[in-house]
Amino acid sequence: MTHTFRFAVSALSLSLLAFPALAQNAPIRIGPGGSPYQTQSPTDNAQLARQSARITDLEAELSELTGRIENLEFRLTQRERAYEDAMSANATLRDQIADLSERIDDLAASPARSGASSSRSGVSNPFAENRPATSGPRSLSGNAEAGSRDDRVTTRFPSAASSEDDMEAELEGSASPSTRPQGSLGTLAASQLPGQAGPLFELGKNRLLSFDYDGAEDAFRAFLEEFGDDKQAGEANYWLGEVLYLQGDYAGSARFLTTFVRDYADDPRRGDGVVKLARALREVGETDQACAFLGRLKQVDPDASARTVEAANVQRQLAGCN
Repeated sequence: MTHTFRFAVSALSLSLLAFPALAQNAPIRIGPGGSPYQTQSPTDNAQLARQSARITDLEAELSELTGRIENLEFRLTQRERAYEDAMSANATLRDQIADLSERIDDLAASPARSGASSSRSGVSNPFAENRPATSGPRSLSGNAEAGSRDDRVTTRFPSAASSEDDMEAELEGSASPSTRPQGSLGTLAASQLPGQAGPLFELGKNRLLSFDYDGAEDAFRAFLEEFGDDKQAGEANYWLGEVLYLQGDYAGSARFLTTFVRDYADDPRRGDGVVKLARALREVGETDQACAFLGRLKQVDPDASARTVEAANVQRQLAGCN
């Protein structure tokens, strides 16, 4: 009897302990067609509400992060463009600095020749046999009139060559001559120009150093017209090509530099002349010819200085040479 009573009390206690757990379960209901289903309790609804709110917060954070990423991408693109512009400007500045250094070094190294004078008939010229005494760059066809000059030269440029002889043969162009009024040469009247080779050449250099490019052009052109066989004619072609480049006449610059490179193989500036010629060719869109000349720099001037080689590398980069 006692044992039965204890068993009943234990069963009642266990049922009371299990009641709260059963109370937490959702009630079982009979749906349509007699199938049972379990309804959600208030606790489940609160949990779903919290999860929905969390999802909404995460979506907002994701949207904000996406916007920040897009903003950073835009700023990165802007910085990349600014970097490319800076690199291009830097290359241009390096080109200009190299050109200025060349001009300063050449002008400083050139000895003063103010007392020297010569004429076509009185001076022995080592180049007289292969160059006619005409003004400006001379055509190899032999049909250029003496005393003519070209203010804006239309140039036929050489194609790529495989040897020095090919380059010399291809350095040939055609001029479109035009004349200025008699007794006047650009900004300088004929009466203002010295009548001797030395002073006239020095006048051109002094005008160049004073940034009077028109006056320098007139002096060098007059020098070549009057003293085309003088020993300084090669240097006059070199500086006239430089002056025309500075004035924006790139085709004319290329013509005079072509004459310099072709006819004055012994001039120590020949390597620099090749670089300047390539620079002028690049400005008129003849990048293939520019690259061809730059590729033969060591052949033309085996002793080219490090400064000349660096300037040639700048021109290769600007011309997009392979």
